[in-house]
Amino acid sequence: MKYLAATVIAWASLAVVCNGQVRALTRGSAGARAAMADVAARQADLAEHNRAVEMGRELFGSDKRWSASNENEFSGPLSRKTADEFKVGDWGCTAVGFKVLNKVSDTECLVLPSYQDAEVILLRGLDASKVTDGIVFVLQHPVVIEGTFSYTSVAGAQKTVLVLERNESKVTKLADDVHFRKWTDKSGERTFEGKFIEFSNNRVQLIRRDDRKPVQVAMHALSKDDQKWVRDELKKRLEIETIKKKTAARKKK
Repeated sequence: MKYLAATVIAWASLAVVCNGQVRALTRGSAGARAAMADVAARQADLAEHNRAVEMGRELFGSDKRWSASNENEFSGPLSRKTADEFKVGDWGCTAVGFKVLNKVSDTECLVLPSYQDAEVILLRGLDASKVTDGIVFVLQHPVVIEGTFSYTSVAGAQKTVLVLERNESKVTKLADDVHFRKWTDKSGERTFEGKFIEFSNNRVQLIRRDDRKPVQVAMHALSKDDQKWVRDELKKRLEIETIKKKTAARKKK
């Protein structure tokens, strides 16, 4: 799956789909047997994913900012990528499963993403004291790829891998840079950085970046550019909500 939310929602709904397919099959036909084999394979994949999620929670805990059903401010670029697309500078949450190839230390381990053509990654910055080689898990924490790491393999070859790291201050700053913007009053003289929350009763609800306190600003008191930004953001949110409702309605059929 391409997106974190879509990935986990798909896993959660797979069991319902599979059960519906089984009931709809006509027993005895070759097509039915093939379909049942496909359902069984997908149910096995679902069970494997669920075990990986539980293992990740047992090994490293689960950060409340790792969202299993909704995009949030910490989703970041990683939530929209498969493991073979990861690169330096990416950050956020991911539903990719990892298999431990080698525990380097209690804070580092080499892992292989469960995705075709993906490269080995060095996971760093988490308490890996419970980790053992061969374990498969889904990491439920926002992380960042800050750089690469080079080492010599057992065979003597030089390897350079991405470093997927839990770095609280770095992830928070990256999330802030994306979601906080500069707001200007209609005179153009006063500005501040804030994150848009909602629009209600002709007032814009914001969170200030400097002190993290909520603030309300009358729509007409903002610059024309800011007013246009708010209207565009509300339109985008409405479109997303409409898509979600249509998707939910299709799943119920």
